[in-house]
Amino acid sequence: MKLICPDLDAERMCGFIEVLDGGLDDYTMDERGDVGSWVRMACIQGLTSIFEALFRDSGNIPEFASFLPPQRYHSVIARILRQGVERLDNVRQIAGECFLRLFRTPLPSVPCQEEWRIKGSELMTKLFLRWVTTYLSYLRISSRIVKLQTL
Repeated sequence: MKLICPDLDAERMCGFIEVLDGGLDDYTMDERGDVGSWVRMACIQGLTSIFEALFRDSGNIPEFASFLPPQRYHSVIARILRQGVERLDNVRQIAGECFLRLFRTPLPSVPCQEEWRIKGSELMTKLFLRWVTTYLSYLRISSRIVKLQTL
């Protein structure tokens, strides 16, 4: 894998993805609060960056499917989407931002590239963008109300 890391083989890449995917289940709490949410957000961002890099460099990766099997990719995408309905605003925000990045990422330059297309991505993008627009409008209105209350 020339552009990402020359010494990284498919087995190690799958291992990285496995570890980050496992972090999406971290709900650890301690005296600092929900520290597991920090882990989940970092894992979402890490997985998104890895997928973007793999897709971008796919033309230079022989046997691309061994680095990122389509079924594994879709499984992780579903788990990132699950974080998008998390109770914590900051986790939902990171999941939403990363999900949009993945929607906008061109498919890998490999044979059978459609195997990596997010199922229902066009409909989800349309619906999600509408939700984001509504949510951002709500946040702007809420911040204005708070400013008025402080005057």
